[in-house]
Amino acid sequence: MNNSETESQAAGGRRISRQTVETLLEQNRRMRELLESWPARKIMMGFEKDWNDRRTRFLENNPPVSLESPHE
Repeated sequence: MNNSETESQAAGGRRISRQTVETLLEQNRRMRELLESWPARKIMMGFEKDWNDRRTRFLENNPPVSLESPHE
């Protein structure tokens, strides 16, 4: 069994259309823009610090996604 077969089974055997993938990528791009532009306040309460830490970790650990091949 190859990797694509494994992924297909994990997704319930359904294929995702290119339009769905493009829509998800656009939503991801917009959310990244929102997270990147959100200003961290100089004085934050505990929950704000936690949220800001999670936001920062997400942006650091999840590079932007593209349909373009990295070799293009």
